[in-house]
Amino acid sequence: MNNRSRVLILLTIFYALLIFYPSSGSSPDSLIAILDFLENLENTLELESIEYPYLGFLLYPLSLLTGNFDKVQHIVIYAGFGFLLYFTLRNSSNPALRDHAFIFAVIIGTVYGAIDEFYQVFVPGRTASIWDLLADSIGLSIAQVVIFIGNKLLISSKRIRASTDLGLTAVLIILSILFISFPPFNQTPLRVILAPLFLLFLPGYLLISVMFPKHGELSPIERFTFSIGLSIAIFVFDGFALNYTPWGFRPKSIVISLSTIMGLLLVAAYLQRLRFKEEGYGLSFKDITSFYHTIRSKETKIIPEYDPALEKTLIKAMIIAILLVSAMLIYAKVTTREPEKFTALYILGADGKAENYTAEIRIGDTVTIPVGVENYEYAPVNYTLRVQLGGRTLKEYYIALGHEDKWLNNVTFVPQLVPSIAFAGGNRSKLEFLLLKDNQPYRSVHLLVNTRLDSVRFAELPDIINGNMASDDGWVFLGSPDITGNYNAINSSLRAYEINFAAKDAESYGIIYQNLTTSGNARAILSFDVRDSGYSNSPDYIFKQALINNRVIWESRIGDKNSSWEQVEIPVLLSGNNTVVFRVYNRYNTDYNVTVWWSNVQLKPYADGNKVESIARRVHEFKFDVRGAPLKLEKSIIIDGFNFPGFYYDINRNRSYEILRLEVSDNNLVDTGNATYTARVRGSELYIMGSRYRMIDDDPANLSEILETYPDKTLTSGKAWNFGNTYSLAVRMISPGGDSAMLELRKDGSILDSKLVGKKEIYEYRMKIEESYVTIFTAKVNNIRDDNVYLTSIVIYSDIITTLRPGTVIGDFEVANISSDRITLKNSYPIKLKDGAVILNGIMGLSIQGDTLYPYAADVRLRGTPQYINHGGWMNITGFNYPGFHLENGTSYEELSMYFSDNGLVEAGQAVYRSIRHSGLLSFLGGTYELVNQNKPGHISSVTTSRKIILHDDKVQELGDGFMITFNRANDSNGDIILYIRKAMTKEQKRLIESASESPLPDSYSSSMRDLYYEMYTGRKNNLRKSNILNIGDSFEYWIEYREDEKYRAITGELQAINSSSIELDIREYSAPFEITPGRSFGEFEVESVTSDAITLRNIKDLRFIQGDEIAILDGTLKIKTSSNEYLAYPVN
Repeated sequence: MNNRSRVLILLTIFYALLIFYPSSGSSPDSLIAILDFLENLENTLELESIEYPYLGFLLYPLSLLTGNFDKVQHIVIYAGFGFLLYFTLRNSSNPALRDHAFIFAVIIGTVYGAIDEFYQVFVPGRTASIWDLLADSIGLSIAQVVIFIGNKLLISSKRIRASTDLGLTAVLIILSILFISFPPFNQTPLRVILAPLFLLFLPGYLLISVMFPKHGELSPIERFTFSIGLSIAIFVFDGFALNYTPWGFRPKSIVISLSTIMGLLLVAAYLQRLRFKEEGYGLSFKDITSFYHTIRSKETKIIPEYDPALEKTLIKAMIIAILLVSAMLIYAKVTTREPEKFTALYILGADGKAENYTAEIRIGDTVTIPVGVENYEYAPVNYTLRVQLGGRTLKEYYIALGHEDKWLNNVTFVPQLVPSIAFAGGNRSKLEFLLLKDNQPYRSVHLLVNTRLDSVRFAELPDIINGNMASDDGWVFLGSPDITGNYNAINSSLRAYEINFAAKDAESYGIIYQNLTTSGNARAILSFDVRDSGYSNSPDYIFKQALINNRVIWESRIGDKNSSWEQVEIPVLLSGNNTVVFRVYNRYNTDYNVTVWWSNVQLKPYADGNKVESIARRVHEFKFDVRGAPLKLEKSIIIDGFNFPGFYYDINRNRSYEILRLEVSDNNLVDTGNATYTARVRGSELYIMGSRYRMIDDDPANLSEILETYPDKTLTSGKAWNFGNTYSLAVRMISPGGDSAMLELRKDGSILDSKLVGKKEIYEYRMKIEESYVTIFTAKVNNIRDDNVYLTSIVIYSDIITTLRPGTVIGDFEVANISSDRITLKNSYPIKLKDGAVILNGIMGLSIQGDTLYPYAADVRLRGTPQYINHGGWMNITGFNYPGFHLENGTSYEELSMYFSDNGLVEAGQAVYRSIRHSGLLSFLGGTYELVNQNKPGHISSVTTSRKIILHDDKVQELGDGFMITFNRANDSNGDIILYIRKAMTKEQKRLIESASESPLPDSYSSSMRDLYYEMYTGRKNNLRKSNILNIGDSFEYWIEYREDEKYRAITGELQAINSSSIELDIREYSAPFEITPGRSFGEFEVESVTSDAITLRNIKDLRFIQGDEIAILDGTLKIKTSSNEYLAYPVN
C-alpha cells in the first residue's frame, strides 16, 4: 500500500465519521454535520449584514440545501462519500476493487448508509427510513456517473497525475476553512497547523503554478520560497482591500476572500496544466526530498538551467536568516533594560474573542460586554473604568491592579436615552469605555453600535405655565444686583417678560425659570420668541441663553438681530424633574445696558421630518373615540374588560384579562405605585397595553408580539401575496394529486423558508432568535384546488423578542412582578386624574365630567357591557353601557330595551328602540344628525366632510357632490371678501340646455350654473344675515332646496384668514336629508312613532340570539354577541 492509498483511506474514514456523528443526537431535526455548516453559513460568515443586493444570489443554493428537503441533503452528502470511496478503491492494491471501483463504491456506501439508518432505531427521537437509504444510494450513483464522465473527458490527457498537487491543495483549502471557521473544529490543534498553510503558503503556490506552469521553469526551492513570499503579499494586499469594504479586516472576511482568490487561481492553474500536458509541472516526492539532497550534494557542475551551488546557498541562507531573527528577538528580550510602561485596555466579543462585537443595543435592556485591563506600569495603579453612551456615563468600575495583574470581567450596564440618540437616531452611536488612571483620562476604546428605540415610549409633555406671559405668574426671576425683571405689555396683543441688564461686573446674570415634571422621557421642541435692544455694534460679550437643567442648549450674542424679534425652536429631551431657564449673561466687565424680552414660550410635540411622532401625537391630542362605561371618582377605581372596550375580555369564559386598579388620594392624584395594571395569561397569549403577545416557551417574561391577523386568503400558483410591509408568500408547486403544496416565504425578497404542506396542515415558519426558536408566521392550508391554495388562521409575529423583567419600563408604568399566570405593573410617576389625561403607555384617555370618570380607547371595536339574556329577563342597552349610543352630560339619548320570553328569544313587539332629540340634534342608530327642520324631527342630515381649505384668488375649487367655491375681494376698506358657491352642471342639465338653445354651450358656461334655489347667510355665530360678504372670524351657511319650498343646510364654515393671494376656510359639507316616517323598516324593526322630541322603533319579528353567534339587528347597525357557554351577551359594532 502506497502513501496515496493511506491518505485516501484516512480521508474516507474521517468523512464517514462526520456522517455518523449526528445520528447519535436525539433531535429528529438533527442534520448531518456537513449540512449543519451549510445551514448556518449565512450567520457564521455574516453574509446577512451585506447590504449589497447583487450578492444575494450567492446564498440561494444554500437555501435549497438548508430547507426541509432532507432527501436532497442525503443525496448531496453521499455523493461526496461516493467520490472518496471511488478514489480510495481505485488506488487499492486489490485488482478486483481497483477494476470495479464504480460498483464497489455504490455497494459499500449503501451498506454503510443501511448501518447508519439501523443505528438510528436505537436513538431516542430518531427513526430509520428506507427513503433516506434510497436517497443515499442515489447520491453514491450520481458521484460515479460524474467520475465516469470526467474520465471520458480527460482520457486524452496523460497529465492527470500531474495535477495531484492541485487536488491536494483543494483538499487543504476545504479543511482549512472547516478548521478555521466552524466550531467545534476551530478549537482543535489542527487549526494551528492548517491556518499558516492557508495564509502563508497555498495562495502563493497557486499563483506560481499559474505564472510558471511548465516543469523546469523553477526549481523546487525557488517554488517554495516564492510561494511563501507571494502568499504574504497576497495576504497583505487582501487585508488592505478588505479594510475599505463593509466587511472590514476580520477573520471571517479574510477566510472568504482568500478562499475566493485561491479558488480562481486553482481553476487557472488546472487549465494551465491541461494546456501544457506533458510539459506541465507536477509535484512529486522527488521534489520534496530535493531539499535534503541539494544540501548533501557534492555536485558543482553548472548547467544553463541549474546551479546546484546557488540552490544550496539559498537553502542555507534561509536557515541562517531564521536563526538570526530568532537570536535577535532573544537578545532584545534579555538585554532590554528600560521596560516600556503601558496599560492594555480591550473589549471582546460575546464568545470571548476579538471578533463578533456587540453591534446593537436597546434602550432599557441590560447589556453585557467583556472588558479587560492589564497593568504593565511596573507599579500598582488605581483605575476607574467608565462606560459612556452618547456622552452620558452609564456605569463606573473602580479597579486596583498591581504590576502584570489582569482584570477581565463582564461589564454590565443599561443603556439610557440621551439627546443625541433621541433626536439623531440610534445608528452608529458611540459606546465608549474610558479608562482613568489616577482620576485622569488615560485610555479609551469604543464601539459604534446601533441603538434601538422600540422599547422607548415617550411620555406626555408637561404644560408650561403662562408661556405667553399673559399673567403675572409661572416664572421666577433671579438676578445679580442692578438687574431687574418684570412682566411688560409690548403692545395691545403681546406681553413679554422683560429683563433690564445694567450690571457692570463680569459674570453678572438675570434669569427667569420654571420647573417642569415629566412621567418619563419626553421629546419636544422648545419654542420661544426673544428680542433685545442691542444692535450689531453691541459688545461681543453679553449673551442670551436658554438652558435645560443647567445645560446651555441655545446661545446668541446681544445685537445679532438688530433689536428685532427672533423665533427660536430647539429639540429638547426632558426626563423626570427639569428646569427651563432663560438667561442674560456677561462674561467680562462692561458699561453697556441692554433690555431683553422673552415671550411665547411653549413645548411642541417633536416632529421627525414631516411626520409627527405617533406616541407624542396620541398623548397630546385626545384622539380617543371609544368610550368606556362611566365610573364614579372614588378612592378606589377598578377598570377592566367588562366595562372598558380597550381591555381584552373573553365572553366565552366571562373573564377580563386586563385590569387597572387606581388608588386615588386627595386632589384626584394617584401616587407612584398606587396604579396597578395586571395582564393575565390566556392560554399561550398575553394582552399588554393594547398589544397582543405570544409567550415563548410558556414564559410570560419572553414574548413575541402578534403583529397582525389576516382574513382568509386564496393563493394562486406563481403569484406572490405581499403582506406585513416586507413579507411575501407564494405557491411554488402543487402536487399532481392536489393533496399538498410547496409554500415559499420571503422577506425583503430573500427566501426565508420553503416547505411542503398538506391539506388541513399548519404551515409554520420559526426563526432562531437568541437562544429560542420563535414562530414568525403561521397559516392553515384549509384546501387545495386546481392552482389555488386556500389559507385560514393567518398570523404574523414579530421577529424581536420582548423581554420583561422586574423594573422594565413600559411607558408610564414599570414591571413590578412576573408569575406563571400574570404580569403586574405599577405606575412609575404620579398620575393626575384630569380631563384629557392619557395613561397606560397612551392606550387609555380619561375624560372627567364632575364626579364621573370616563375611560376612552382608540382603534378598538365598539363593545358594551355583558348582560344575561335568560328567560324572563331584560337587556337594557343605553349610552351608559354601550359606547355606540349617544351619551352627553349624564343623559343617554338612545336606548334599546328587550324582554326575553325564553333563553335568547325576544318575541315580536318586545324590543323597543328610542332616540331622543337634544340641542337641535338627533342621535339615531349610533349616528348623530342635524335636524333639517326643527319642527320636523324626522328630517335629518349628517356632516359628510369637515376640512380646512385654501382658496386662491381667481381660482375655483371643487367640493363634494358637484359643488364649486370661489371668491372675490370687496372694494372697501374693511378687507371683506365675497364668497360664491355654485353646483356644477350635470351632463343631463347641459344636454337639456343645449337642446333648448339648439347650439353647443361654450366651455366657459359648462363648468357651473347659477342655482336659483339657494340662500346664503354670513356673519358672526348666532347672528347670521342673508349675505355672501365675510371677514375674518365670520361664519357662513349655504342652504339649497331639496324639495319644493324646503331647503337644507348643505355647506357651512368659517373664514379663518385673509392672505395676500388667498383665503383660509374651515368647511363642513352635509348629506342630502332623509326622512324617518312611521312604518319605515329598519331590519326586524319598524318606526312606531315620530314626535317632536323622539323617534320610537319596535320589532315586528322575533329576535333569536344563539349561543356562540353574533346576530345583527336594527338593519345591521347593532350586533348582539352571545357566549358559547351560557346566555350572556353584549352589544357590539
